[in-house]
Amino acid sequence: MYRSRLSVIVGASLIFFTHSASAQSPATKLKAPLRNAAGTDKSDARAEADRIQKGRQSQARSLLFSLGGEARSFRDSKLRTRSLARIADALWDVDAEQGRVVFREAWEAAETADRESKMRLNLRGEVLKLVARRDHLLGEEFLRKLKTAQAETESELSKVNLWDLPEAAEKRLSLAENLLSTGD
Repeated sequence: MYRSRLSVIVGASLIFFTHSASAQSPATKLKAPLRNAAGTDKSDARAEADRIQKGRQSQARSLLFSLGGEARSFRDSKLRTRSLARIADALWDVDAEQGRVVFREAWEAAETADRESKMRLNLRGEVLKLVARRDHLLGEEFLRKLKTAQAETESELSKVNLWDLPEAAEKRLSLAENLLSTGD
């Protein structure tokens, strides 16, 4: 009887240990895929984050293009210039080539505004500051254009003699001088 109990206990223990060993074996096999699943989850999360970021960049780019289209139609040349320059600056991070195109449009608007301005605005200088931070070569090109325009303005001013009066004004002054000399 003692032996039969011992046999039953040993047999039950063997069955229990065998069963628990076989039960543990699939669990360790499951742990390995869980680690890969966690790695896959991380890469899936990164892919999802990249997809979301690209979607946002695309949306921002579309909004900037739309705003740029509206800015081109502004009647106020000063506002048009400043808007286009800032749009190009913001667009640069998303699409540098398109930003370069909008910077050129801003420069043309600035040239027009500076020519038409009676307050002698320096909108080209404002555009140049933004461009120089983004594109060295484009900044150099705009700087050369600005220097050329300033040289032309200086040469035109040197040709104008501020003491020369129009013919009608000279006749009026001559008549006034004659009247003064005769005492009338």
